[in-house]
Amino acid sequence: MKKNKKFLFLGFGLVAPFIAGLTAISCGGEKFNAFALNHVQGPLKDPKNSTNHNQTWFAESGLLDLSKTNITSIPAGAFSYLVMQNLADEGAGLPTELSTLVTTNSSNNNKKINIRKIILPKTLKSIGAGAFYGLSNLEEVDFSQCNDLSQIDAEAFSNTNIKKLQLPASLNKLGQKAFANSGITSVNLEDLPYLKTLTQGVFASNKLTNINLKNIELVESGALADNQIKTIEIPSTMKSFSPESFDFIGAGESAAKTLISKIENHEIESFLKDALKKNPNHLYKLS
Repeated sequence: MKKNKKFLFLGFGLVAPFIAGLTAISCGGEKFNAFALNHVQGPLKDPKNSTNHNQTWFAESGLLDLSKTNITSIPAGAFSYLVMQNLADEGAGLPTELSTLVTTNSSNNNKKINIRKIILPKTLKSIGAGAFYGLSNLEEVDFSQCNDLSQIDAEAFSNTNIKKLQLPASLNKLGQKAFANSGITSVNLEDLPYLKTLTQGVFASNKLTNINLKNIELVESGALADNQIKTIEIPSTMKSFSPESFDFIGAGESAAKTLISKIENHEIESFLKDALKKNPNHLYKLS
């Protein structure tokens, strides 16, 4: 499973309790395992035949196609690494057609979850905390049908391997570290008119090179930490911008600093200047 290389400031308080929550789900709740299994197998073609399913997971492509389901909410941890691993540990319970969904490396006994792409359904309204946490082979999530998706909770897609992230315009809430440590190179924030806050660590430890904040009003600590953003502009509509937005533990003196090339809100400009005087180690510089 992909692991965090660095923790954000305040990060220990966010990470440890949530991992404990996922462990509890994977170890204790048959209902979470049943949800995952039912939706990986696919819905029944014939309700009277419990073994007759419409396929949703395709072994050759690694596609998990949920677009034909009527899911409105994906529960916390539903398809997370720990829950999927738990399904595999239950062994013989997996149907033959799912035998390669979870495979084991014989040299180190690590589990591999063979989900590379997910297509989400048009009925979806919310995604719970850690829903797809730790799926390190997940490279693509198709939100194109999700016209009513409004909320993605904490760490929902953390520790995955998504590259280009195209979120739906209906989205208005992203939880802390929702897409942290996931190899993301681009995200379409400029197309999200209802999303106003970048929460703590939401896009931390990715590979973003630029980001458009024109719709954002609040940026919290570590929201953009450990990326490759060289320059950024803060629009007049911004109400609060944490001086720790780019900071992360273990950065070191040689860590690159993001140039804030334009600040259209004078109060924020003064605030960031003062913060930099008090702590020159913040990972931004002003033009």
